[in-house]
Amino acid sequence: MAPRILSSVLARATSCAGLVYTVCEWFHGLPFEVRNIWGDPKFPLHLRLIYLFARYTSLICEISQLVALNYLLNGPSSHRICTAYWFTQHYAGAFEMNLLHIMLSKRVYALWCNNIYIGVLLVLLSTAFLVAFISLGGVAINGMQYMNSNCFMVEAIPKELMYLCFLEVFIQVCMWTLTFVKYVSFRRHPRDQKAFRLMTHVNREGFIVSILASLIPVAVIVDGALVRVASGMPIMSYLAIPIFIAIVSSAVCRSIHGIHSLSLRLRAEEEGLILTSVDPFD
Repeated sequence: MAPRILSSVLARATSCAGLVYTVCEWFHGLPFEVRNIWGDPKFPLHLRLIYLFARYTSLICEISQLVALNYLLNGPSSHRICTAYWFTQHYAGAFEMNLLHIMLSKRVYALWCNNIYIGVLLVLLSTAFLVAFISLGGVAINGMQYMNSNCFMVEAIPKELMYLCFLEVFIQVCMWTLTFVKYVSFRRHPRDQKAFRLMTHVNREGFIVSILASLIPVAVIVDGALVRVASGMPIMSYLAIPIFIAIVSSAVCRSIHGIHSLSLRLRAEEEGLILTSVDPFD
C-alpha cells in the first residue's frame, strides 16, 4: 500500500477508534458523573475539576479531530495548517498527561503516608514535564517537515519530540517504581489480609496505567530511531495520538472513580490505618 494511502487510512482509523472509545467511556462514566460530580456537594472540588477537564477535553478534541480530517485528507495542506492541527493534538495530549500526573502523584503521595521527600520528588517530576513541553513542544511541532503537503506524512520525528517521549516514559517508570517499592515493603510486613489485597490492587492498577501511558511514547521513540537508521521508512506512530488522548483521559477518570469507590469501602470498613496511608480523599 502506498505511504500516502496508508497514512490516510491510519489517520481515519485511529481517529475513529479514539472517538468510539471516548464516547463509550463517556456513557460508562455518566452515572458516576451525575451521581457524584454534579449531585454530591461533598465531592472534592479539585477532583471534580480534574474529572470534568479530562473527560470533556478528550471528547471535544476527538470530535474536532475527526471533523478536521475531512478537510485535511481532501487535498494538499499548507505547512501552517498542518502545524496548527498538530499543535492542537499535542497540547491536548500534554494537558491530559498533566492531569494523569496529578492523579498518579496524589495516589503515590498517599501510599507513602504524605512523605515530604516523596512529595517534593513528585512535584519535580510533574513540573519537569510541564516545563519541558512548554519549552520543547512548540519547537518540535514547528520542526515537523511534511511530505507532499500531507499533514500525515512526515520526513522525520523531531528530536525534541523524542526527548519529551523519553521524559514521559521516565516519569511513568518512576511513578510505578515508587508504588512497587511500597508494595514490596508492605508485602514483607503485611498488617492484615484486607490491606494486602488493597495494596496488590493498587500496585497492579499503577502498573497497567504506566504501561498504557508509555505505549505511544515508546512507539514514537522507536519510530524516530528507526527512521534515522533506515531513511525513507514511513513514520506512522504519531498518528496514534487520538488513541493516546482517549486512553489517558480514561485513565484519569477511572482513577477518580476508583479512589472514590475505595474511599467509601474503606470508610465503611473503618480501616483507620489504611485510610491514613491510602485514601486520597483524606
